[in-house]
This record gives sequence, structure tokens and C-alpha cells, in this order.
Amino acid sequence: MYSGLSGYNSVPLLHAVGRGVFADRLVYLLATNLVYECLLGVTLPGMLNLAFLALLIKYMLLGVILPLVAFSSASLAAAIMPVVLLEALGFSMAAAASGRVGVAWLRPARLYGQGIRRRDALRRALRELPCLLLSALAVLVFSSLLETVLSYAAESLPRLLI
Repeated sequence: MYSGLSGYNSVPLLHAVGRGVFADRLVYLLATNLVYECLLGVTLPGMLNLAFLALLIKYMLLGVILPLVAFSSASLAAAIMPVVLLEALGFSMAAAASGRVGVAWLRPARLYGQGIRRRDALRRALRELPCLLLSALAVLVFSSLLETVLSYAAESLPRLLI
């Protein structure tokens, strides 16, 4: 069942096991966490005011995958919980940051008060986006580093769901 769900919502730690040296694993996890899941999966939909829908789908599928991992190996489930919590924090921060752009585009008065034009609100929100998004990316970089270290620990466990 995990292999069927991994195309929709992956647990990158499980894919990183057996991927070669530390740098290869780190690059793979950074690309997965930062580019594919954060920027493409959460930030871009957030600019269209769909970030919370993307998060709902992501967390719902994660709720399906985590019990499968927990039933296979309780020690692996305990090891990846800090990573899951950090990623949830990072993705939620990215959704909130990009959601401001979506709100500024659709309802500028709600974000910046009456009298602001839609174009000015969108420009202001886009200027604020990098500052807010950098904190989310910092959390996800730390999560990727932790996940890379844990991928070496997961290799000592018996073959699981990979």
C-alpha cells in the first residue's frame, strides 16, 4: 500500500535509504523538501489561495502513511517523528506566507485595510513573501539535515516498506 501512496505523498526518508554518500542524500532531500514539496506543492498553490487545500491533502495522506510505517517498525516511526513535525511546521509556515499573496490578490482590503488598490496590495505582499518564506525554508533545511542523518540510522533496521 505504501508504494501506491508514495507517488502522491512520499516519506523522503524512506526513499533516501541506500542512496549513496551523505551529499547525494542531502541533495535529494533538499530538492524534495524545498523545491518539490514546499515551493511547488505549497507556495505556488498558496499564491492562488489554495495553500490550505494543498496542506489538507498532504497531511491527510501523511496520516495514512505514518501508521503503515509505525506498524512496520516502531523504532523508525519514533525516529521520523521529529522530522515530520519540523516538516509540518515548515510547510505550514510556507502556506501562511504564500497565503498572504493569495489574500492580497483576491481581497486586499482584508489584509491591508480599506483604500488600498489590488495591484498595490499584491506588490506589497510579494515584497513581504521572501522574508516570511526564508524562515520556512530554514526550518526545512534543518529538517533535511536531520532526515539525512536519520537515513543512515534507518539502514541498520531491517528492510521495511521501501
